[in-house]
This record gives sequence, C-alpha cells and structure tokens, in this order.
Amino acid sequence: MDQGPRLIRALITGATSGIGLASAQLLLRDGWQVTGLDRLEQPSALQAAEWIVCDLSDPTAVNAACDNLAAGPGFDALVISAGIAGVGDPGTVLQVNFFSARQILRRLMPQVRKSGSVTIVSSGAGWRWMERKRALLEMVGQADDAAALARAKGLAGSSAEAYNCSKELLCAYVANQCLEHWPRGVRLNSVSPG
Repeated sequence: MDQGPRLIRALITGATSGIGLASAQLLLRDGWQVTGLDRLEQPSALQAAEWIVCDLSDPTAVNAACDNLAAGPGFDALVISAGIAGVGDPGTVLQVNFFSARQILRRLMPQVRKSGSVTIVSSGAGWRWMERKRALLEMVGQADDAAALARAKGLAGSSAEAYNCSKELLCAYVANQCLEHWPRGVRLNSVSPG
C-alpha cells in the first residue's frame, strides 16, 4: 500500500529569531515539516511548524524535549542555532550555547536519517578554537556534563569569554564528531557567521 511521499523533516533550535527563524521559514516554504525548539512561544510567522517550548538553560527540560522528539519519526536535518549573548552568568551562556546543543545531538543523532544533515551555527567569535584545541576537545569528549561545564567555566572566566568559549566548543565538537557519523552518510557541519 502506497503511503505517499515521506515528509522531509527538520528540527531547528532557536527558531524564533535570526538564523533559526530564517532557516525555519525557508524550509517551510520549500515544503519541509519543521519542528521549532525555543524558549519562546511560537511566532506567527511559523504557524505551520510544530513547536516545543524548551528552556535550553535547563538540562532537565532539554532531556524532556529530547524524549518527546526521539519518540517521533526521524529527521532529515537538524539546525542547531539557539544561542545567547555573552552577558550574565558564564555557566548559563555555556549551557545554552554549547552544552544544550551537545545534549540534543547526543540524544537525537540516531534519529537523523541516512544522508541527513546537521548544521551547527557557531560564530566568528569561535575563531580561536584551534589555538585551544586540546583543552576544548577534552571538554567535548568528557561524558560528565557537570565536570565539563566546570572546566569550561574555568577556561572562559568572564561572561564575554564564555560566549567565545561556547562557540569554540561548538567548532571543536564538529571536528570531533563529523567522521563518526559519516559512515551513515550524515553530514555534520558548523557555520561561523560574523
């Protein structure tokens, strides 16, 4: 029995503004089924999207959202674009910008279909990642999130540096993980606007 064409699905974090919003609008226009994941309510521009409100600064909320997403059909693309500026608590900046992304990717990479694509939005602020490659890769590979977050806070120091460090960690994560998913044909890339 023909079930018709399979929907092409994407998950986009940070879908209420900036690159996340533009990505969601573009994919919806092109006929994709889009799920937005953001701490804010669904914007009127994305009424055609599925929506999950999730505070990425809360690892428990991120796990609950991942449980919900992992129970559904797979994804053809993940766009990890959520992020906050380097103001406020350095731990919150690191959690939202890097650790929530890593948590989502750890949980949902098995849901990405063969030949799928994962795009992680870093920033030009992460340009120094190669200079601190060894320390960053150790944090990226550390299984204990609390210990890795404590190390990252120590490396970052201030809120402004926490932003840069979070973006460096995203670049290091992609460098560390891209070949692991290549055998399934899943592409893992980062983009660094700015």
